[in-house]
Amino acid sequence: MRKKRYVAALMLVAITLAFATTTGPNGAGTGTNDASTGTGAWSGPGNITTENGVGANASVSSLQTPTQNLQATNFGFSVPAGSVIQGIFVEIKRGSSNAFVKDNSIKIMKGGVAVGTEHADTATFWALGFTFAGYGSSSDLWGTIWTSSDVNASNFGVQISAQCNQVISDTAFVDFVRITVTFTPAAGGGQRRIIQTRVSPSSAQALS
Repeated sequence: MRKKRYVAALMLVAITLAFATTTGPNGAGTGTNDASTGTGAWSGPGNITTENGVGANASVSSLQTPTQNLQATNFGFSVPAGSVIQGIFVEIKRGSSNAFVKDNSIKIMKGGVAVGTEHADTATFWALGFTFAGYGSSSDLWGTIWTSSDVNASNFGVQISAQCNQVISDTAFVDFVRITVTFTPAAGGGQRRIIQTRVSPSSAQALS
């Protein structure tokens, strides 16, 4: 009777996995003052592109009077086409002269326009020294729908307005703005992984 020997084979399978990944944080490449609302203009808005302690500043001279809008854009993202945007996390390095400044408005910018949900933290005073404050998260879309083209665009960014919470004057400062984007690559655009599996004896090759 002929004996059969089974050769257990190893199979290497290459599969592509799509999973959430992040890009950034990227710093703003452009800072501008938008005078469409508010009263206190931001001086030196371009200073927010470098984290060096020399920030943009705006005077806030009376109770609840907001500044104009400081717009941080041109973050230089290159999210692959077809990716699904999962969340946007914004970090603003800010401070004030007397710690009487608070957020007035923090909104995301898409296509050069402030859109979506308001993210201002009107309960927290800006510190005397520069500190980072975070807004959004890896799963926060800021109340709007995104494509990779939206976040890759030079006019994608964040719009900042501050207010004073006291009757005496104060000065708001913003030193630096950075953004992190979380996304899931399009099908076929994930990371390739090699999976090693062992073929069972019943399906292995039989040799005489």
